[in-house]
Amino acid sequence: MNETGTDNSGLYAQGRISIAADRLRDLGLDEATVELLSRQGLPRLAEAHGLLGLAFDEPFLLRLGDQGTAVAIARETWAPDLYVAISPRSGHVVAVSGKPGGETTFINSSAGQFLAFLSHALEFFSRASKDADSPTTMTLAQARERLVALRRGDIRPKAATVSFDRQKEAARLRQVFKETDPAALVSETWWDRVLEQIDDGQI
Repeated sequence: MNETGTDNSGLYAQGRISIAADRLRDLGLDEATVELLSRQGLPRLAEAHGLLGLAFDEPFLLRLGDQGTAVAIARETWAPDLYVAISPRSGHVVAVSGKPGGETTFINSSAGQFLAFLSHALEFFSRASKDADSPTTMTLAQARERLVALRRGDIRPKAATVSFDRQKEAARLRQVFKETDPAALVSETWWDRVLEQIDDGQI
C-alpha cells in the first residue's frame, strides 16, 4: 500500500527503478517525495506495453528557462521533449515540455497520488482488455466438429459472464480520482484529458 492506501503492486509487475535517497535530495525534492521514491522506486514499464504512453527513467534535472527547474521522472513516448516531472518547490507532478517556454500541465498534487492514479488506470485498462471480444480462430473442419459436439451435448455452452461495463467503470474511475486528488480533475489538467479520451473510447 502507498500513502493513498492504494495497492501499487500491479504497476511494478515489470520491475522497479531504484533511486537512492541522497540522489533525490541532490535534485532538490522535498523529504516526503524522497522517502516515497527511495522506498518504492519508479515502475519499470516496457515501452511496447506502456501505460498511457509513459516510460519511467532515472530522475534528472530538467531546466525550464524562466520557469526554473523540475525533476523529470518519465517521458511521454508519443512525442519528443515531453516529460512528466516533479516540481521541487511544490511537490506537484506536472507534464512539461523540455523546450524553453514550453507548456506546463498539472497532473497530480504529489508523486504518491500520481502513482496511485496510474495503478487505478492500469486496473481499468487490464479489466477492459480482458473483457474485449477475442474471436476464436478455427478451420472449417474444426468448426463442423465443434457444432456436431454441441448438438450431441458433449460441449455445454458456458454461462454468460458479466461483461465489463466501460461507461460505469469509467465513472467509477473518475469518482476514485476525485476522492483521491480533486485538483487533478480541474478542466484541462492531464487527467481530465485522459478521462475524456476514456469516455470517448479513444483509449
